[in-house]
Amino acid sequence: MKIWKKYRHQKALLKFLLSYITVFLLPVLFLLFYFYPQTTAIMKEAAIDSSNALLIQTVNNIDMQMENFWNYPDAIHRNNQLNRPVFRADHGYNTYHIMQEMEKMFGYNSFVEKVIFYNKESSYFYSFPGSYPLDEFNEIDSTFYYPNWDKRMMLQDLNQLTDISIRSAEPLELYGRFNSSYDAVTVLMPVPYRNLYSYGVLMLVIPEHKFFLNQPYDDDEIQHNFFVFDKEGELLAASDHESEYEYHELVALLEDRGENLDELITLSGKRYLISLQASKIYGLTFMSVTPLEDVLHKITRLKAVTFLLIMIIISVEVLLIYLFMRTNYEPIRKLRKKALVSVKSLPTQNLNEYEVVSYAFDSLHNENRELFSKVMLNKNISKEYFFIQYLNGTLPKDDVSKQAIEHQIQLKEYVCSLTFFAKDRNIITLLPGLKGYIDLIGTEFDQLGSYLVKGLRHEDFILILTMDQQELAKLVEEKLRTFSSNVRIGVGTVEKVERLNNSYIHSLAALEVSILNEQSQVVDYDQIDVESANVLSQLFDTIKVIEMSLTRRDSMLSQKQLNKLINLMKTKVSSIFVLKMIFINTYNVLAKELNQLGHNEDYYYAISEKKIDVLQLEKILRSMSEKLVTEWESHESVKGSVNIQEVLNYLDQHYMDANMSMQQVADQFGLSYTNFSHYFKKKIGENFAPYLEKRRINEAKILLSESKYPIKFIAEQVGYLNANSFTRSFKKVEGISPGEYRKLN
Repeated sequence: MKIWKKYRHQKALLKFLLSYITVFLLPVLFLLFYFYPQTTAIMKEAAIDSSNALLIQTVNNIDMQMENFWNYPDAIHRNNQLNRPVFRADHGYNTYHIMQEMEKMFGYNSFVEKVIFYNKESSYFYSFPGSYPLDEFNEIDSTFYYPNWDKRMMLQDLNQLTDISIRSAEPLELYGRFNSSYDAVTVLMPVPYRNLYSYGVLMLVIPEHKFFLNQPYDDDEIQHNFFVFDKEGELLAASDHESEYEYHELVALLEDRGENLDELITLSGKRYLISLQASKIYGLTFMSVTPLEDVLHKITRLKAVTFLLIMIIISVEVLLIYLFMRTNYEPIRKLRKKALVSVKSLPTQNLNEYEVVSYAFDSLHNENRELFSKVMLNKNISKEYFFIQYLNGTLPKDDVSKQAIEHQIQLKEYVCSLTFFAKDRNIITLLPGLKGYIDLIGTEFDQLGSYLVKGLRHEDFILILTMDQQELAKLVEEKLRTFSSNVRIGVGTVEKVERLNNSYIHSLAALEVSILNEQSQVVDYDQIDVESANVLSQLFDTIKVIEMSLTRRDSMLSQKQLNKLINLMKTKVSSIFVLKMIFINTYNVLAKELNQLGHNEDYYYAISEKKIDVLQLEKILRSMSEKLVTEWESHESVKGSVNIQEVLNYLDQHYMDANMSMQQVADQFGLSYTNFSHYFKKKIGENFAPYLEKRRINEAKILLSESKYPIKFIAEQVGYLNANSFTRSFKKVEGISPGEYRKLN
């Protein structure tokens, strides 16, 4: 009560104090009573989404790794190098040959740790590196040993196998050069598959941990446990064998819920978030189990700590607000006293501190404005008239600087005129945008002088820039292009100070182009002439590069060049005829490539001028480009892996073709130009062109040594169009000419 009596006449102080406290408390109350309950729900949903995402990622990873497994038996059976006589013959060379072929077929698969082929007829186990006779396989201290899979039972399982079988994760011990042991899942596949008379079994050994490579193991993260079940509901693999619940509880849960499950379950007295996902491969089912307390632990701790922090902040802020308000009020009190002295009379109603000060300032401002208006009226009229004469070029050139000084205008060495125009011809809408431009220039370019003048037309405003460096005008223009509004701008040329009239005329011409071109907000006079041969050449050169990139299926290059072309269309082309011509040519190049991939795209031979809108044309071209990239990706995704030996065999059969190219070979094996280039270099160790050149030269050396054919004939036989190109290549590779080589050999 005493505090109220003390401060009840200081209304401004009390109002500010109350407003600060209210503004501060509202967010705090919002955090306490709305944000944290919502955050808890969001965290729980995020955990569910994270669990599902990890599970789907794990399933997709396994599907991708295992989808080719079912082709392996047929790959062995159909391999001409691995016929049954090779398996029957007990010969060391045959064993080495089988190991080599298996390495070619399966050596690139990092998901499978070991691939073993069991021959039923010879009871021999083939692998790479190393193969094992029956008495050295699955024996204690042998190279390859299953402690939990009795050898007699193993042989019975292998010899009686008629369909694919997957053994649950079990211990596996490897001895020899690299001693190791781990739990592994073993996939057994008869060879040939789905044949009553199989002569072998393919064993794929997969470490259990490779089923769960996508699981995070950071101690600060939520721990997701993953399990894999076969189509019979048996547990195949688990990411964590030390869980607090029993596996039979998960199996029972799987039987009760089926394949569709996403809910909270109690296991061994604790709450868990359970998610199931069915795999496309051999009826496998994946399950993720996430402890609910892990999900809510961090948010609970965060809520407690934040609540304590908010209480401390509230206490400190209340004290600080009171002290600051008391300190800051003293200048207001003194200002009120001076205001009362400065005015002759106050209104009769009671006014608080701010109202008194405001009334005093308004009174003084009105008096000063009346005086200032009288002084400036004549001055502004004179300055406006000077600029009109300056723009029209009616001032004597020698008299410009002198009159500018008289009107308190600072002109530098160069000037540039910018004419502004409202798109809707409404001067009311022009002024806000114009103010934004002037503020932008004033903030960014302190080396510029600028003066705004009303244009000779009602809709125009003219901004005169004066500078010592011509480059500043270009920087201003670039900055204006980043400012979006409905204002059109014509940028004149940079001229000497006495030639402002030239710059003004040029800015009007540029403005007309900007008004006619819907997509050009800012037009520079120097950019008006876009019909030159140089620009057309640049446009068509870009289209040629796009066409070449499409032939090579180089998506990065095609996208880069398309962006370049569209930018040229936007900034360099104002002629409707040129725009139509460039669009039709580019569209038809893209349509042709799509039609070669099986699409049925129509070609453009003409286009109505009503449809000539650069943004719409850009949208059409980008849509066509995106279709192409999608088609390339889908075509490459369905192609199988390429055997490098098949590629080399193809080159051996076609190297004499003079039209042989890397694109031709890439198409033959269903790869893009870029991907084939990387693949060939990785496998062979050198690029395609040098390899083909050496292959041709080696064949030519044989013909030069063993025959008397003319060099021109030999050149044609090994794939060269003429003797000159053959001679250059031969000398490049061998260091001597073909004739000199023939003499030496």
